[in-house]
Amino acid sequence: MLFSLLVAFAAFAHEMNSIERRRYLARIRGCNDCHTPGDPEAGGRVPESQWLIGTSLGWSGPRGTTYASNLRALLNGMSEDDWAALARSAESRPPMP
Repeated sequence: MLFSLLVAFAAFAHEMNSIERRRYLARIRGCNDCHTPGDPEAGGRVPESQWLIGTSLGWSGPRGTTYASNLRALLNGMSEDDWAALARSAESRPPMP
């Protein structure tokens, strides 16, 4: 029984570390700047429930108007490796590189 509890706790601890890591990456990479409505205006203090849901603010440029997409819908169920592969291979319109 103790072994089962230790395994369950280790899995929970790993998941928490994974969630914290994702929060950290979203913050330092500036994902919320464009993909979270009102984030810049709120100084980054937007509830997590609103993080990365996309925004209707458009960016106008020579290739037309682009909008920050809903990354939650895009990334739901994706592994970190899948996301990394998508980030390397995706062809998006500006302002994203």
